[in-house]
Amino acid sequence: MLDSAKQESLEWRRKYEETWNKKKAVKDQVEVETVPGAHEEEARLAGAHGQAQDYFSKNAFAYFADALFKNLYNTFLKFKNRGQGNKVKIAKLEVAEQKITTLNLHLKGVQEKMDKYELESSALKLQLKDLNDKYESVQTAVHALEMAAQILVQDRIQMEQKYPTELKRFE
Repeated sequence: MLDSAKQESLEWRRKYEETWNKKKAVKDQVEVETVPGAHEEEARLAGAHGQAQDYFSKNAFAYFADALFKNLYNTFLKFKNRGQGNKVKIAKLEVAEQKITTLNLHLKGVQEKMDKYELESSALKLQLKDLNDKYESVQTAVHALEMAAQILVQDRIQMEQKYPTELKRFE
C-alpha cells in the first residue's frame, strides 16, 4: 500500500514538474519575443499570460498537494486501523502465550508425575523379578521335596510289603 502511495506521489510530482516546465518554456519564449520597443500592450498581455500560468501552476500544485495529502491521510488511517487490528491480534497472541505457558507448566507437572511413576514402575519391576526368582526357587524346592516324599512313600510301600510282620508289631 505504501509503495502504491509513493508511486502515485511520484506521478503527481512528475505531472507538476511537466506543467511547471511548460509554463517556464512559454514564459521564456514570451520574454524572448518581447523585445525592447515592442508594443506596450503585447508586453502587458504577455505579463498577464505569465501571471495566469503562475496562477494555474500554483493551483495545479495546490491540487497536487491536496491530493497527495488526502492519499497519505487515507493511507495513515488504513495503517492506523490496521494498528487497531494489530492491537487485537497482539492481545490474542498474549492470551495464547499465557495459555501456552500454563499448558507447558501443566505438561512439566505431568512429565514429572510420569517420571515418578516410571521410577516406581522400575522399582516394582525389580521387586516382581525378585519375587519371581524366589517363587522359582521355592517351586524348585517344592519339586525336590515332592520327589523326596514320593521316594519315601515308595520306600514305605516296599518296606510294608517286605516287612509286614514287623509293621503289625509297631501298630
